[in-house]
Amino acid sequence: MNRIYRVVWCHVRNIYVVASELASRKKVKSSKTVNVKKRILLGAAFVTSATIGSFSHAEDVFILNENKKEISLNQSIFEQDQEEVAFILGINAKAEKIISKDGLKDNIDAIILGNDAVVKDERSIAIGNKTESTLDSIVLGYGAEASSFLKDPQGPTDKSYGMIAIGSYSFAEGKTATALGFRSKAVGTSSSAIGGGAVAVGEYSTAIGGTSLAKGNNTVAIGVDSITDGDSSVAIGMGAKASGSSSTAFGTNAESQGYASVAVGTDSIAVDHYTVSFGHDYIPARKDEYGDEIAEKKELNRRLVHVDKGLITETSTDAINGSQLYLTNKLTVDALGGGAQLDEKGTIKLPNYKFKDESQHNNVGDALTNLDTRINEGLTFAGNAGFVNKKLGETLTIKGGLADGAEATAENLRVDVNEKNELVIKMSKDLKGLENIVVGSDGKDGKAGVSINGKDGSIGLTGPAGKDGKPGASTTITVIKDGKPGVDGKDGETEVRVVYKDKNGDQQQIANLNDGLKFAGDNPNVKGGVKLNEVVNLKGGAEGDLTDNNIGVVADIDEKGMLKSL
Repeated sequence: MNRIYRVVWCHVRNIYVVASELASRKKVKSSKTVNVKKRILLGAAFVTSATIGSFSHAEDVFILNENKKEISLNQSIFEQDQEEVAFILGINAKAEKIISKDGLKDNIDAIILGNDAVVKDERSIAIGNKTESTLDSIVLGYGAEASSFLKDPQGPTDKSYGMIAIGSYSFAEGKTATALGFRSKAVGTSSSAIGGGAVAVGEYSTAIGGTSLAKGNNTVAIGVDSITDGDSSVAIGMGAKASGSSSTAFGTNAESQGYASVAVGTDSIAVDHYTVSFGHDYIPARKDEYGDEIAEKKELNRRLVHVDKGLITETSTDAINGSQLYLTNKLTVDALGGGAQLDEKGTIKLPNYKFKDESQHNNVGDALTNLDTRINEGLTFAGNAGFVNKKLGETLTIKGGLADGAEATAENLRVDVNEKNELVIKMSKDLKGLENIVVGSDGKDGKAGVSINGKDGSIGLTGPAGKDGKPGASTTITVIKDGKPGVDGKDGETEVRVVYKDKNGDQQQIANLNDGLKFAGDNPNVKGGVKLNEVVNLKGGAEGDLTDNNIGVVADIDEKGMLKSL
């Protein structure tokens, strides 16, 4: 028959006992003082209600006796040290002695419930079969464990404390480490593993989500199958993986591989150090470490939208948006010229530079190279004989023998372009504005001449060598205004003379056609003049038969230049 049990006070034995509801009840006298602490009573009530079905006799099952240090009951051990007690219940359950600087001492303030449950330090709780707890730690669940470790087993102790392991086979090791969930594991100071199979290994590491793994110091892995594998890395999202130190992966299956890299978005992969990725390159099909096939991943790209204009300064590291790039491209097109254009997508259409040598170039570099080549070719200047080449920037000297201070005029010269596009310098046939003309210098003996002798009625060039010419003479030609008048001129008014000095230094005037000859008869008031190259007619009045030898001309001229007689 099922019976109901409760904890009651036994006046005979002066202890609390577990009794059936059918047993006689006796009240506790008001004068009786009870020294057992409330935590023991609560523990007794809890254990009694949980295990009552396995007990056959109340007084044989659970007895708290303040007068005995320990009582064997169903192979369980109860220990107390003065007023500080440990509560232990379960087959092979025990509270181990505490290792301290003062040597071994009894474990106190511990609660142990479960077969093979063990508490290794004070103020700890182990609930569940095969559980193990340590200083200030709580362990709950089959095979759960909160482990204390020593930095140097031979030296002073450095205990872990404040750990929590809740869930079957959960494990917490390290100061204030927490493992919550089936087979969860937290190893390292202040590490946390929350979720079935979650593992956090490293100081201040955190793994949240089924089978998540936070490996490394200061790491965070949140999401089912999320993984961190580098110090100070963060992986958030199902299957997210941050393998590079100080890297961050946000999104399902996002992966950051490079140092301080960031992968944002589903399937994004950041490979290089210090990079931010919003997608990934093409990834061919492959097998994972377990031999399972992994399908290929096509290239993935994303756009960033609603990005404000970044600052453009010498030291700016801001991102630049599309409108800023469009403006830059527009200014570039305007500067390039050569037919460069900007299409509706902001793409620059390259220019086309055409040169007179019929070459065409679509970039500034080639165009400048072509131009530089042409510049280096320079210009070639040709004379009647020979030519000279000058590059741009070099000086071409064209000079005459006239001194810089001497008077000069260009009135009689002209430059024309002929049918061959040649520049031809021409001199006026009617020279003007000249004041002096210097003709040559003292002559030299001429070269051997050629004599022409006829032979057999023909002209040949077989004659003897010609003789040297006579020495020439040099002279200076000037123009004067007070020359003698010509036939039609008046003294000092209408005639300008060209004057030169002969070899003896005497001044000579050059006559012209207008000078001619003047004739006068017996009457000095009647004069006649004939220009040079004109015919002089001497006529008489007689007609018919004439005779010769009646008139004579005496070649005698007086001091005035007159013939004396005819």
